[in-house]
Amino acid sequence: MTLFTLSAGAVIAFFMQGNFSYATIQQFVILCIGFTAIASGLYVLNDINDADFDRKNPFKNSRPIASGRVNKKEAFVLCLFLISTGLFLTLQISYLHLILGFILIALQIVYSTPPIRLKESKFDFLFCGPLNHMVRFSAAWALFKPFAEIPRILMLGLFLIYTAAYINYKLLDNGFIPKQSIAKKPYVFKVLNLSAITGLFLFSISCLIGEIPYFLIICPMFLGLISALHIIVPKQTKIKTMRKITYFYTPHILMLGMIALWSLVLVF
Repeated sequence: MTLFTLSAGAVIAFFMQGNFSYATIQQFVILCIGFTAIASGLYVLNDINDADFDRKNPFKNSRPIASGRVNKKEAFVLCLFLISTGLFLTLQISYLHLILGFILIALQIVYSTPPIRLKESKFDFLFCGPLNHMVRFSAAWALFKPFAEIPRILMLGLFLIYTAAYINYKLLDNGFIPKQSIAKKPYVFKVLNLSAITGLFLFSISCLIGEIPYFLIICPMFLGLISALHIIVPKQTKIKTMRKITYFYTPHILMLGMIALWSLVLVF
């Protein structure tokens, strides 16, 4: 999802007459590599912190650290290498991007690392994805357009859409998460649906008022269709079906989405 969100920020900046040149495209490639390295290092850190929990989860107990194939010391060395490489690459772009890289690291630390570990709080769904993706979108946008011109209504809409997506992700592990998590609350589906609908509405408003190109309204229409299909899935099979979609189909959908985004750039 890192590359998808970075691509979204870059492509939308392109359609807003961003400064696309050989130099900025080169910086975008460096940003993709750097942020992917940071994200990979942070995933390793998350698996180190969650190893004891993952061993009890049948969907995660085969991960390298949880299964014992990789020990925590080796994993931590890899984590430091990946994060250091990512930060070094972001520094080649600008101090702003270096700071955004550190923000990603800070969000992951407060999310999964004791003693704070917000993963075990009722705000877990915010720190496991939505805020991180807003940082990534902003980093890509800032390569091509002034940071102050970032589309704020769109950003709020995307934040809520990502929030809905990560609440759904939490529901998949409902049996293996702390009781404080929102996925354990009786109102979880109300929050999920409200976040999704409000996010799609704000995305559409952003298009209609000209904050971003109007033809991008096809995006919330497509996401709305996916949400509608999710709602009509029979309740007794919903979690099983969404787990299959999340773990198998989502990576393919995001890859196709990223290709579609850059195809728009080539067409226009």
